[in-house]
Amino acid sequence: MSRGLTYNKVLVTGGLFVGFGYALIKYSAPTEEEFYMKLPPGFRKEERVYDDPRKVILDEKE
Repeated sequence: MSRGLTYNKVLVTGGLFVGFGYALIKYSAPTEEEFYMKLPPGFRKEERVYDDPRKVILDEKE
């Protein structure tokens, strides 16, 4: 068997492993919304909308 063919097999096999791993993580990892829904109520943080950036700084200090 030639070296070129062996290198190609190794590259294709490695690519398949990486692709399979990526697909497995994408399938099994929860979305951000699912993750927050599983958290206990005490850990959930309400999203606040601020008109003035200075209010964010003041709220973080409290």
